[in-house]
Amino acid sequence: MVQCSLCARLQHTLLSQHNPSSLRTCLQLRREQRRRVAWTAAEEAVLDSFRQDPAVRYLLERLMPDIVSGELAPRAAAELLTSWHNEYL
Repeated sequence: MVQCSLCARLQHTLLSQHNPSSLRTCLQLRREQRRRVAWTAAEEAVLDSFRQDPAVRYLLERLMPDIVSGELAPRAAAELLTSWHNEYL
């Protein structure tokens, strides 16, 4: 595993202070941070792809008057868009 320079410096500092418990905690926090960043990046990529889909944009334009008027709930519109997108993807 490749370590960033910040992690390497942190590891060196914590080891030099003879505190392996703190090192383990810091490394666990860093791993969790990487997981969150990976999920955030994936969510952003999926959302960007969804928003840029011409068919989704077209359907949303058609649904928007009903959403704004209150005839169609935003959640229902979102479900329509996602089910339509998933079907024709």
